[in-house]
Amino acid sequence: CILEGGAFSDISALSKLTSLERLSLRDCAKVSDIRALTALPKLKALILTGTAIDRATVPANLRHFTSFAQDADLEKLAAKPPPEPRAPTVPVAVSAEHRKAWTQIKKLLLTRDADTIDQGVELVRALDDASIFDELLSGVTWSPPDRRHPCGTIVTRGTWFEDTEPATPFRVRAILALAAAAPDRCEAAKSLRASLKMLSFNGGADPKHPCPFDAAPLTAFRGLERLDVARAPTITHASALGRMRSLKVLAFRSGGPIEAIDYG
Repeated sequence: CILEGGAFSDISALSKLTSLERLSLRDCAKVSDIRALTALPKLKALILTGTAIDRATVPANLRHFTSFAQDADLEKLAAKPPPEPRAPTVPVAVSAEHRKAWTQIKKLLLTRDADTIDQGVELVRALDDASIFDELLSGVTWSPPDRRHPCGTIVTRGTWFEDTEPATPFRVRAILALAAAAPDRCEAAKSLRASLKMLSFNGGADPKHPCPFDAAPLTAFRGLERLDVARAPTITHASALGRMRSLKVLAFRSGGPIEAIDYG
């Protein structure tokens, strides 16, 4: 998609083009905000030459395939290999005391065990450091529904939670819990809480290690209208769903027996 030299400034409508893979905004001098593009799961080439965008403000999940070069080429950008997995660096803004906990936080959150993930969330909550929440959730967005994802999808490309499909439900569990627990000064969490309208959770992406579903964090997502839970062996804190006034559609789809529904 080539929109070069345009006099427009608002590109929010592009967030609905979920199949968009290449985009050039070359010489669109009034464009200063590209956060809407983080919702495009297939985007793999972006040219921002001649825009009002500051390089430092490009969202994390767009940086790898974004160019400000005069001779930038969409096809060459799209052909770039994916980045190597992020090294476990520590956010600069985190205090010395909390920096020591960073490695432990990552180990707890990036497992395929629900109880261990919950321990990681509680550790982050106890530290009460907004910079940790911001670092963990940076670049995590919700992409609106499309043909492949009728409930939309949580996009984790280029973030700490990027992983292969079998780990997806565990990553989603961690993301929801962190976003719900984050203080209001955490912009990444506020954005996700405000944007999430539909959620599809498939706990059985890895049949050998199904992921339980915890409904408690969803009360923080006040705009959530539809929830579809599939193949989750257990559902905890189900009573939280009764406090969600925006919820219009609720479906539990089981590929096998649900062992327990906890309403506590």
